[in-house]
Amino acid sequence: MMVIGVGLFILFVSYIQLKPLFREKQKKEIYVYIGLMILAAYLSIGRMLNLYIPNPTNGIRLLFQPVQQWIDQLLS
Repeated sequence: MMVIGVGLFILFVSYIQLKPLFREKQKKEIYVYIGLMILAAYLSIGRMLNLYIPNPTNGIRLLFQPVQQWIDQLLS
């Protein structure tokens, strides 16, 4: 029931926010807004349903771990 409430709230807020953007034909802003709202909906509903939400720190660590190892080898 709460998921439906959050979904309706997101739709209501999006309607209010997107109306002036459509009126002014700001397509880039519309795309960015929709993308961010989809991300926000995924995170909030996923949190309510106890879904796995990846931690961004793990991705950053995965990307920079080889650099750290290279620097460690260079300095030792």
